[in-house]
Parts: sequence; structure tokens; C-alpha cells
Amino acid sequence: MNNTVTCIDCGCTYVQSHPGERIVHGYRHKKILSYNAYHADDNKWPTYIFFEIREEIVKRASRILRTDDKSAREKEKAALEIFRVWWLTSFESLLFSASLSRTLETHPDFPSYVLSAIENQNHVQEILTREVRERLIVWANRKHANTQGIRWNSLGEVLARKK
Repeated sequence: MNNTVTCIDCGCTYVQSHPGERIVHGYRHKKILSYNAYHADDNKWPTYIFFEIREEIVKRASRILRTDDKSAREKEKAALEIFRVWWLTSFESLLFSASLSRTLETHPDFPSYVLSAIENQNHVQEILTREVRERLIVWANRKHANTQGIRWNSLGEVLARKK
């Protein structure tokens, strides 16, 4: 029997009958509510996405990026979906090893993450056309992306930190 529940306060989904998941939920719950209390505008904590769903998002978006008959706008949106999954994975990897304030200090915001990945990660150059890269660079710069001090973890191509 699947006891999967979604917390109405923090938005986390977890398996209620699994002790480890309850502990992780409690940890995330406190951090999310604390974060949201300081960001009363629309800059809320990103919604948690199950790993299986993340994989499906990346597969679907990758298919769009490889399809010739899709518009540049559709490909830009697909690339942003992939980056959102990577960014969330990167953010969470740091979250579990640092305090909330330290996580927010040492992890790039989403537009900065996207711009830095485009500029510094070879695997990104391989999956995006020049046109899509240029559109994303314009998008990130409109969002005031700042790549200064961002470094990439050699253990994973999606993990980023600020110095």
C-alpha cells in the first residue's frame, strides 16, 4: 500500500509509512517554511519533484530539443525545464549538507545557474543549438544573472556552488 502524501504546508511529497522519508520531510519542511517566511513575494521555494518525474521531464524536453520541427521558443522552454530539474538537484544536494542561510549564500539563483551552465559546461553546448543558447543568454541577462564566483562540482555536471 502506498502511503504517499503531500504536505499542505510545504508542498513536499513523501511516503508517510517510511521513517527515513518522514525524517527528510521534517528537515525540508522546517527549511522551506523558514525560507518562505523571508520571501513573501513570489520567490517561493521550488516545488519538490520526484526523481522519476524529473527523469521524465528531462526525457520529454530532450526529445523536443532534438526535433527539427519545433520552434525556437518551444526549444527554449524545453531547455529551461531541463535546467530547472538540474538546478533543483544542485540546490537540494547542497541543502542537505548546509544550513539554509549557507545554502542560499552558496548556491546560484536559477538565471545565474542557467547562464553559467551555458558558458562553462561542455555537455550543455552539445545539447543546445546556437539559437537556443543565445535566447537563453538573453533570458538570463534580463533576469540579472550573475555568474561571478560560480564553480561546478566535478562529481556531477549539474552541481554548482558560489565561492
